[in-house]
Amino acid sequence: MTLDEIHGRELVLAAIDRIPMLSTAVVELLGLLQGDAEDLDADAVKTIVEKDPGLSVRILSIANSALYSRGFEISSIDGALGRLGFKKLTKIALEASLENACQGDLSGYGMASDDLWMHAVATSFAARSLVSHLDLNDDGTLHAAGLLHNFGRIALSAAFGEDLLSITPGKNQTFVDAELEACGIDSTEATACLLEHWRLPKNLVDSVRFLHHPEDAPSESKQSAEVIHLANHISNCGGWGVGREGTAFQVSMDTLHHLNVGAGIIEEVLEETMIEMNTWRSER
Repeated sequence: MTLDEIHGRELVLAAIDRIPMLSTAVVELLGLLQGDAEDLDADAVKTIVEKDPGLSVRILSIANSALYSRGFEISSIDGALGRLGFKKLTKIALEASLENACQGDLSGYGMASDDLWMHAVATSFAARSLVSHLDLNDDGTLHAAGLLHNFGRIALSAAFGEDLLSITPGKNQTFVDAELEACGIDSTEATACLLEHWRLPKNLVDSVRFLHHPEDAPSESKQSAEVIHLANHISNCGGWGVGREGTAFQVSMDTLHHLNVGAGIIEEVLEETMIEMNTWRSER
């Protein structure tokens, strides 16, 4: 690593230190979600959510929306938990906390202010669809990783601003490779560093860290990294918030083979993600 690369990496890590922490409630809920399902305690969930008044209001608002309402209004987290269930409530809490966190000037990536979040949501939908098609289990890691996988761009943008516009991949070079060459760190590694800064579980961090090279992921995180790898590809194919990187993405043939994913599944997941995204947009 050259001195310029070392300096660039230090700038990004310093920018990460300035990014506000996730709320304690969200971190604790993610920890619960990744624990043993038999040990889940509704009272523990209620206690965590009620510590964050803003989050409580947001969850109650969603639980009483037309999408989830059953004809009567609820006014307590107990009621929201009964209506939504633990996993859905946790996902809503995570989304509510992250949407504001991903706002920022991303003009160096050729992205509008909402593009990063749009891409994140599409990737999480694609991951959920892949889980269904491949009959996999998801403890909440894949939904969270789909939402978070590109957040490192916030740190790179804070460190380099419009200088990122000069990043141009060479022949046979991916955009992420060009990022690493220009900045001393790529946005995937920056995302992993940000998630570590937020003290999120290691399996979630590694699912993002090895997004572009899932074959290198630790065994306990390999399947999650593979699913996010494909979900990111599908989100790119749909054109959701891709920015200057465009829709080009180097798909791992090892991942396709290991998960037994053919073109038919990719097309079906893309179609399902399009439907989900249209619904999501209509509800905003």
